[in-house]
Amino acid sequence: MSARERANPISRNPAALAFGFVNNGVLLPHEALEPERLEELRVSLGQKGILYHPVIADRDSLVILDGHHRVQILRELGCARVPVYLVRYKDPAIRVFSRRPGIMVDKGTVIDRGLGGTPFPARTSRHVFPEAPRPRPTRLGHLRDRY
Repeated sequence: MSARERANPISRNPAALAFGFVNNGVLLPHEALEPERLEELRVSLGQKGILYHPVIADRDSLVILDGHHRVQILRELGCARVPVYLVRYKDPAIRVFSRRPGIMVDKGTVIDRGLGGTPFPARTSRHVFPEAPRPRPTRLGHLRDRY
């Protein structure tokens, strides 16, 4: 294994979660939001001032795979940056299932819905990642900073 591969674990494991911060405006939803969930998260973030779990998005398209509600609340709170795990969504180790009978979900439709601006209903897809995403507590003040 080369020094470059050791320094960049995503090159060894294509489905690996690569952590970083991205501009909030570039992330694309593939599912609609639930007002009740938004309110719960708004209250929780307002009380704690810390986002514990990064969003997960496809590194190529920037379509959100997990964390739609977190992205929306961060936008409402004026946060310019979002903590994100970026993945290579095409990797076969990442799987997606439909939570709704009668709605076909696969990786292609997830990306198409995100890029096309026609989201699925809330909680339609369920993603399974080969590596469990670890919490990365981030203070909201850090996310409000501009680049």
